[in-house]
Amino acid sequence: MKLNIDCIRDILLTIEEKTGYDNPMIYNPTMADYKLLNNYDWQEIMYHIIQCKNANLIDCDEPDLYDNVLIRDLTIEGHKFIANIRDNNNWNKVKGIAKNAGSFSIDVIKDIASNVISEAIAAIIKSRI
Repeated sequence: MKLNIDCIRDILLTIEEKTGYDNPMIYNPTMADYKLLNNYDWQEIMYHIIQCKNANLIDCDEPDLYDNVLIRDLTIEGHKFIANIRDNNNWNKVKGIAKNAGSFSIDVIKDIASNVISEAIAAIIKSRI
């Protein structure tokens, strides 16, 4: 399956919204009603949940026999990543740069997002000096 970075972003935003201390999220494709995930089929969501786990963006178990996935929370890396891509303008910049670079791997997207935020911070600091 091709990696869909929009699906990854929507999964991370959903996890951030639905989890908290001692409040995990259980994703089940037949029972899930998560607004941001309605644009994707369950196989795509499950695939990307596992990719997020493998990229150390989320803390979750492997799917069980019924395709339930217990998702505890975002990891520190997941929180940093979603903080950098939460804003739609920043997200669109990240996607545009990735498209021009010809790579949509998670590591490349994370690096681009970090650079976009660094440039925005530098511009703010420069405007105030």
